[in-house]
Amino acid sequence: MRFPINVSLDTNVFEKCQYSFKESSSLNTLKKYIDDNKIQIHLSNVVINEIKKHSIESIEEIIKDSQKIQKKSHKFALNSISLIPDKQVLLKEADAFLEELCIKLDALILSYEGIDIASLFEDYFERIPPFEESKKSEFPDALIALQLKENFNKDNPVILITQDEGLKKAMISCEYCTVFPSLNELFDSISKTDKEYSIITKIVESFIPDISAIINEKLIDNSDELINLTGLEYDRKGNTEGFDYDDVYYDNIEVENVNLFTIDYFDDNTIEARLKCSANITATCYYDDYENAQWDSEEKEYLFLDTISNIEVHKANFACFVRIDRNNNCVLELKFHVYLGGSSRIQRYIGTNSYTTCPDCGIDIHLQNDGGNGFCIDCAPNH
Repeated sequence: MRFPINVSLDTNVFEKCQYSFKESSSLNTLKKYIDDNKIQIHLSNVVINEIKKHSIESIEEIIKDSQKIQKKSHKFALNSISLIPDKQVLLKEADAFLEELCIKLDALILSYEGIDIASLFEDYFERIPPFEESKKSEFPDALIALQLKENFNKDNPVILITQDEGLKKAMISCEYCTVFPSLNELFDSISKTDKEYSIITKIVESFIPDISAIINEKLIDNSDELINLTGLEYDRKGNTEGFDYDDVYYDNIEVENVNLFTIDYFDDNTIEARLKCSANITATCYYDDYENAQWDSEEKEYLFLDTISNIEVHKANFACFVRIDRNNNCVLELKFHVYLGGSSRIQRYIGTNSYTTCPDCGIDIHLQNDGGNGFCIDCAPNH
């Protein structure tokens, strides 16, 4: 592999990274490769304009939300919430951020110059990818594809990072363009060309038992921060089914597998890698059963409102970022988050409003009569 490698990024790459250069982010790792003169970034001006468009849309949403908050604050005489952001100030900040982004990436900008517009429309009318469905919205992807084909060749190849299926298909016949769906796969391909790669993988793999134990401990100790469970599922029409849980308690957490996925970056001091992990998690989930409660219009409250508990069993797959100190032979950092939902759910046991019984009187214990020490609210004072 000849360095620096030409790399072009689609807009969705930035969105996935949330434009963040924080320590464990893919953009931060990308910058290290740029600083090491291993990667040269080429950004299409189409991507630049799409980022600008998305930032304008976000700014308009912020202003609309601020206006709604202001109206509600005035309704309840809350004078402290009255400031609506200045749109022009936010637009200047967005432009400055985009300029700084290009500087950080040391990006060269690909323009429309030299683009064969005739071939662009030929592809459109012939429904050649990305125009398979003759969508006008595919013109930006088509322009990006033509820019890459125009600016690179067999002697000067390029790697495109995108998750856009239409753009992938548009570049599939271009023999001097390699497409990766993510930056992490690019990083791993670069790492594999290094003569030290096999040594690095062995180092990471030697840490896996310790990493597995650390992940398990973190999940148990900080489950509310590191695990998100949703009992609701949404279809394409926006319809929902399931349960809107009020409280979730994780009864059993067991990390099952931890395997090396990619080597993102390494030097003489540190190793950065991504791991594929899986864990078996059982949770007790509570919700208020409004459907079977009775509404008291005079008292303006629900009568006979029970709290129901469900048991959910999940097998979660998640990624973990790890940074290893090669000099001190220790794990410097672990970052991960676990999302539980319909795709991870193995079983769901529809429960009742009780989750145990009182050892003294034998009554069912639920949230309304839980004494907090294993006994019901009537027996708890005796212990």
